[in-house]
Amino acid sequence: MSKGFSLIELLLVIAILVVLSSVGIYGYYSYQHKLRVEGDIHRIYLALKNMQIRAKLEKKLYCAYLQGNKTISINATGTSCSYGTTVETINLHTEFNATNTPIIVNQLGVFIRLGSFYAVNEPNVTVNCVKASTFRICEGHWDENQKECVCIY
Repeated sequence: MSKGFSLIELLLVIAILVVLSSVGIYGYYSYQHKLRVEGDIHRIYLALKNMQIRAKLEKKLYCAYLQGNKTISINATGTSCSYGTTVETINLHTEFNATNTPIIVNQLGVFIRLGSFYAVNEPNVTVNCVKASTFRICEGHWDENQKECVCIY
């Protein structure tokens, strides 16, 4: 009767540990990617909310638009979005697309040009789009059939 492990038992335990760790690593990276996308959505939401508040306080027109597919710029302008000073730039981790940009808010904090920013090819996250309605901003899930952000929060 031996008191140690055989080579086959040891290799079997190592093989089981390798399989379990590979499944765990895949789950971890999926979860990390989901957090990045949702973090980008929350940052866009907060930037649009901040833009709305600034427009009211400073009595200026503000615009938010997508530059490329991983950067959102927010400009403060007097009368038009075609020129102005960039107030904030948001660098995103994932690719985004937009509907009806630029999104514009007037001096009263009312969105006069509505639109959405949505993550491209990210259907498996809780929230993957931000929508500007006339008086409010909401986070939601992008409906590919209707081409619309359906508000959740």
